[in-house]
Amino acid sequence: MLDRSIEVPYEVFLELVPGTDPTDDEKKQFASFAHIPMDAWLDKENVLYPHLWKVMQSALPNEQIVVRDTGEWCEKNIANQCRTDGVLYRASDLNMSAHDLSEKEKDDSGALKNEPGKSRRPWAARLSWADVLAFVEVKTRSASPFVAKKALKTSRGSSNRGPTTPQPESTVTPGVSSSDSAFISTAQKAKESLGQLAEYSGKIQLHQHRQHLYSVSIYQNSAWLLFWDRTSLVVSEEIDLLTEGWKVLNFFCRLGKMSPEQLGFDPTVSLASQSEMDEVIAFIPTVEVDYVREFLEEAMLDEMKQPRIGRIYKVEVKKDKGIEHFLIGYHRAGGLSATGRATRGYIAYDLREKKAVFLKDTWRLDAQSSHPECEVYKKLKDNDVRFVATALCGGDVGSPPQRTRSQKYMAKNPHCARIHYRIVLEQVGCPLERYRTSQMLCKVLLDALFAHHEAWEFAEVLHRDISDGNILIVFGKDKRGRSTVHGMLCDWDLCKYSDELKSGASDKNRSGTWVFMSALLLSYPKKPHEVADDLESFFHVLTWEILRFHETGLTPQEMADIRRTYEAFHERGGYHTCTRAKLTAVETGKHGFEPNVHQNSIGLQTLWSKLSTLCAEHYRSLDWNELAKFAPPRHLQIVTSPKVDEFLGRTSDRRVRPSPHSQPVSTSPAQTPSSSRLSPVREALEIGSNARSPSSYDSRVIESADAPGEASAVLPSEPRKAELPSGSSDNSMVSKSKPLQNHDKIIEVFKGAIDDADSKPKTSWITDKLDLDQFEGLPRNFNDDSSLAHTSSHMAARFTANAEILKRKSASTSSTTKRRKGAGGSRISSIGEEDDTIEKSRAEKA
Repeated sequence: MLDRSIEVPYEVFLELVPGTDPTDDEKKQFASFAHIPMDAWLDKENVLYPHLWKVMQSALPNEQIVVRDTGEWCEKNIANQCRTDGVLYRASDLNMSAHDLSEKEKDDSGALKNEPGKSRRPWAARLSWADVLAFVEVKTRSASPFVAKKALKTSRGSSNRGPTTPQPESTVTPGVSSSDSAFISTAQKAKESLGQLAEYSGKIQLHQHRQHLYSVSIYQNSAWLLFWDRTSLVVSEEIDLLTEGWKVLNFFCRLGKMSPEQLGFDPTVSLASQSEMDEVIAFIPTVEVDYVREFLEEAMLDEMKQPRIGRIYKVEVKKDKGIEHFLIGYHRAGGLSATGRATRGYIAYDLREKKAVFLKDTWRLDAQSSHPECEVYKKLKDNDVRFVATALCGGDVGSPPQRTRSQKYMAKNPHCARIHYRIVLEQVGCPLERYRTSQMLCKVLLDALFAHHEAWEFAEVLHRDISDGNILIVFGKDKRGRSTVHGMLCDWDLCKYSDELKSGASDKNRSGTWVFMSALLLSYPKKPHEVADDLESFFHVLTWEILRFHETGLTPQEMADIRRTYEAFHERGGYHTCTRAKLTAVETGKHGFEPNVHQNSIGLQTLWSKLSTLCAEHYRSLDWNELAKFAPPRHLQIVTSPKVDEFLGRTSDRRVRPSPHSQPVSTSPAQTPSSSRLSPVREALEIGSNARSPSSYDSRVIESADAPGEASAVLPSEPRKAELPSGSSDNSMVSKSKPLQNHDKIIEVFKGAIDDADSKPKTSWITDKLDLDQFEGLPRNFNDDSSLAHTSSHMAARFTANAEILKRKSASTSSTTKRRKGAGGSRISSIGEEDDTIEKSRAEKA
């Protein structure tokens, strides 16, 4: 959030808070923060809670909005979940049962016994993310996310109230950034506090339909007012509650008078009527496709199989010059990022056509380089691209379109505005992770590869975000009533047209899903995105599916090391790059494991091995002197254990940035400059200690020559030297052959593997839906405000013992494949019948 936050004066912040200041009569009702006992400001947070809630409630007129203490009670039926200290709820809410605590629950709560528990009892409530209007986060002893110059005591315990010695203007206060975001503390604990705020904001916006959100951050007697939207975070200047508390009370008074739209709620979303709910509930049992029926039940019904009262909404989506309406319930996919694209996916019910569809809600960039997804799907359809979804309708939300506002205040660090966007797709896909056999996995990936190939060859569109979440399985029936299975490549909102790919990245943070992005893109972040980068991503998708669902013979620690290789990143002058280990693995073809032929089909093992070889051959053909100009600055910082989005979630912004929760473990020594640029593998042989496995870090820190005293490098205990492929020499690093320059070779490899792939059910680490929800074996792309950080122990726990492997109870799907040649080359058709019209059309065009 450091590069997406701005501090503004209180008067400027009020431009974002519509409404009028309190009247004289209303001011008479206000309590005062100054009357709170001085000891309470420095005591434990739960001691300060009831005093704060009482004063804040006095500023909310007519008590239509109430302050509630949620510091101890997480969301219903969900244990060990994060929770904010205080929230604002509506006094009359359809879902009061979701957050009200019964008297028995209060009696049984240890937090409400004795003092200060008894004082908290009137304010106590359960957290319900779907009902929060605004939230309050309180700190008294832990670190403040913002620089607290007016607090009674600093985090180090020294008083801020006593006389101070004037400091020269050039002096930088320890733990404070000297950049435009100098109001944000750079201490690690402070970053974690800021990460908490971002996570709470992301959770609320994930569970609600919001354009923006308000919150308050309090550290002892210092307070900051916060405005969140999908571009950035606007923060008011520090407010001393003892002398300027009226500013916060004015803010709460305005909140109490706001309409739902002023509070940030989306006016194009409304609660479904009873008749509409009855209609969709009656429709669910009639759905023929099992997984679509399952997804629709999860969206519209609660754990007791009852309709989600107050949680089923009617949504407007533009179609041509009119409006279509769809019913949605709980999101099927979504990320926790507080800013960015905030993509959410819903299994929706089409009120006009009476069928299940997929609705995607996102915030696209308001820029010429960003193509509305409906436009992209039309371009793909016009060029007869197969294995992609059919767009039914879509467009910008609202009239005029809903647009973020915070970018107005980011003059020193400009960010592009975002526009709210919705699209409805006809096909409802099944997650790739639900493939049943190795043969099905290969077939679905091949179909997605065909879609990618045809989009590039015929529509000149490059996808740029190949990941497991964007490759879906579609089950259906052909014209003869036979079961069919095919793959589908979706999520084209990060695509670029061919004439837009000549220039490099316009942002330091690449767009994509981190672990699936090519090692070359992540090592040279200024490099233009190419077809080869997407094709390498297909290999990484296959790798992760093998690691998750197939026997590899790896121990939990070895699995954790491999994951660390893919997840860890460097920070170099504001750019974020992958580890040298990932680059070396792709170039040498040595990834630390291979599929076990005794447990997997020969076809799957052969496919993985050949793809690995193709990637290695491609890397050996590269001109590293030419690539050197795309490299980031040399000074770097290695960061591990990045925060990642929830495993089943979909990221809302795939611009990859490090998390404030990520721990800077070490920084590598400066690389040796060379007039003749070697490949990373050759360079590793020259430098030696620079190339090392993720598990070889230790704590021996050396000082940087540029910044004495700064921890800038860690020497490995036993440096691991990268090995060159057998038979290679200096001259072998440059070759004319570039296997990933086009699709031909990789398609040929996939086609050859399908017939040899096993049709037996896959083995799985995951046995049921509950385990799947808790499994975090495959990270999403991450940014600075996504979900909880991973640790090596968490990684190892998810990939434990082979004895836990169980056979998945799913029937294998027999399939027949047909080969034929058309305008697009030799292909394998979908299982079942294939329409010849596309090939005939292509032939005519050719």
